[in-house]
Amino acid sequence: MIPDLPFRPTPLTDEEEARFRSAMTGEVIRHLTTSGTFSISADTPESRARFQDIARLVSDALHRPVTSYSNGRRITITFPPDATA
Repeated sequence: MIPDLPFRPTPLTDEEEARFRSAMTGEVIRHLTTSGTFSISADTPESRARFQDIARLVSDALHRPVTSYSNGRRITITFPPDATA
């Protein structure tokens, strides 16, 4: 019998990572500018780090601060309460 091994996703290639970051940055910007917040499942340290990087890219693209926080299962990216447009 084969023992149950923990699930480990295949890492993204550099090209896949760049495409993912580009696409998700645009998607987060769209959500932030229409509803003010973006939330997604991020239950691994890698996914949380990836979306924290995307939050920085979004902040740079919008030329305004954004904040990201996680509860260990989801990450939320939003504008800080005191940020002005």
